[in-house]
Amino acid sequence: MSFNKKIFQISLLSFGLLFVANGQNMAFGEKTIKILFVGNSYVYMNDLPRIFTDIARYKGYAVETAMVTGPGWSLAKHANSLETLSKINSKRWDYVILQEQSMIPVMKDQCGNRMLPAARKLISAINNKGATPILFMTWGRRNGLKENGFKDFNSMQNELSVCYLRVAKTLKAAVAPVGDAWQNAKRGAPLLDFWNSDNSHPNLMGSYLAACVIYAAIFQESPEGIGDHLNLGKTKAEYLQKTAAETVLKDLKRWYIK
Repeated sequence: MSFNKKIFQISLLSFGLLFVANGQNMAFGEKTIKILFVGNSYVYMNDLPRIFTDIARYKGYAVETAMVTGPGWSLAKHANSLETLSKINSKRWDYVILQEQSMIPVMKDQCGNRMLPAARKLISAINNKGATPILFMTWGRRNGLKENGFKDFNSMQNELSVCYLRVAKTLKAAVAPVGDAWQNAKRGAPLLDFWNSDNSHPNLMGSYLAACVIYAAIFQESPEGIGDHLNLGKTKAEYLQKTAAETVLKDLKRWYIK
C-alpha cells in the first residue's frame, strides 16, 4: 500500500514548541479521527505521530494527527503553556495523548505532587472539548535511573507503570501502556533493542512499538497484518505488532480503556 503523506510544520522557536499536522484526503463521507499528541522528544523523535498515522491508514481509518511538543517538556509545562492549551482548544479532537517527562513519574513524590495536578488541568481542558484523554506510559531507561534507586530497565519500568495507573485511576483517563509493551517485548526477545545511543530516547523500532500500542489503545483492535513499511524486518515487525496487541487487548480494564 502506498503511503501518500503530507506534513506541514510550524516551528515556534521562541517557545521551543513544534506543531506538526499530518493530513491526507480520504474517501468522501468517511469520519476523520483527530488525534493530538502532547509531550516532548519522546513523541517527536522518529515522528511517532506519522508512524501511527501510517498504521491507522493502512488499517483503513481516516485520521488526522498533530503534535505540540518541546524538548524535555513536562506535563506541568504544557499545563501552563498558552500554546498547548490553545492547541487543545483549536478544534474538536477525538483523542489527546499526554506524555509526561520520562523521569518525573519515578522521582520521589513527583507522581502525586507534580504529574497528577498537571495531568488534571490538561484533562479538564480535554474533557471540556469533548475529547478522550489517553496517558502515554513511557518506558524505563536502558540502564534504569540509579541516582533514584532504579538499578535497571525493569525496576524503573515497574515504577512508571505504578504511577501512570495511579494517575489514570484518579483522573478517569485511559492508558496506552507503551512501557509495559517494551517490557513484554524484551522478555520475549531479550536481544531486541528499543533505545538509541543515549539509552533514553527510542530508536525507530521503539517508536514503532509505541505507535502500535497507541493504535491498539485507541481502536481496541490489533495492529497485526499491517506489513513492514518501516523495513524493520518482517519477523520483527510482526512480533512487535503482536506484542502491542497482547499487552493492550488482553486486559482493557487494567488500562482503563472503555
